[in-house]
Amino acid sequence: MFSDQINYYATITALTASESKHKQTPQMAVTMQVTHEQQGGEWVPLAKPAERTMFWYMSEGAWPYTQKKLAAIGFNGNFDAPDCTERGIEVCMTWEIYDGKDRERWELARAGGELELAPLPKDKARRFAALWKQAGGPVPTSKPKAPVSVPPPAAPAAVPVGAPAPLPGDEVPF
Repeated sequence: MFSDQINYYATITALTASESKHKQTPQMAVTMQVTHEQQGGEWVPLAKPAERTMFWYMSEGAWPYTQKKLAAIGFNGNFDAPDCTERGIEVCMTWEIYDGKDRERWELARAGGELELAPLPKDKARRFAALWKQAGGPVPTSKPKAPVSVPPPAAPAAVPVGAPAPLPGDEVPF
C-alpha cells in the first residue's frame, strides 16, 4: 500500500508516553492518520487513509533525536498527558526487518531542522586517504571540479489545510 520513495501527509491523533514491550525502553508512541501522498509536488488524497504509529525512543542515546522530533510537533512537555500543537505533519516510510518479518517504519520527514555535520579531522582524513589509495582507488591529481549548478527549487506545492509548515532551512526537497 505504501512506498518508501514518497512523503505522506498525516494528522496526529494521539501521543502516548509508554515503554517498549521487550526491553521496557521509554518511548513516545505517536499515532497518526495517513491521508495524502505527495505526487509531482502536489498532495493527493489516499484512496484509503490508514492509521499508523511512530515510536520515538527516549533512551539516553536516542533522547537528543527524540527531543528534536517532539519540538517539531509542538510537544507540551507533559509526559503524563502528552499533547502537541502541530497535528498536521509530513512523514516518510521505510521498510525494516523486525523479528524476522518486514514491517513499515514511519518517521517525520526532515525532522529536527538542518543536518549537523562536524568536519573530519585532518589526521583522520589522511588515514582514510591512505586506505583508499592502498585499496587501489583513484588518486586525486588536481583540485576538485566546481560543483554543477543546481536549478532553483520549484515553487512550494499546495498542501492540505492544516499541513505542516516547512522547517527553517528546509527548502530543498530531498
